[in-house]
Amino acid sequence: MASIMRTSEEDQQAILEAAEYALPIQRQASQDQEAEMKKKLVEEGMELTEPDLEPFRKAVEPVYEKWAPEIGQELVDKVKNFQY
Repeated sequence: MASIMRTSEEDQQAILEAAEYALPIQRQASQDQEAEMKKKLVEEGMELTEPDLEPFRKAVEPVYEKWAPEIGQELVDKVKNFQY
């Protein structure tokens, strides 16, 4: 049977800090890669279209209203204001 390795609270804190540090770097790298790939595909002749997100935002508003009391307005606001 394999033994379960437990990490110390200090190690757990280091992992959480590393993740917090790396998250914005990873997100920026993903955005940069997406932009680069879109540019390359357009140069190769692909027609790029971007959806109008406003109708989707309006359509989910009742969901936000329904769940805000359950999950908290703060979380709803974070979701609504998330930048892609």
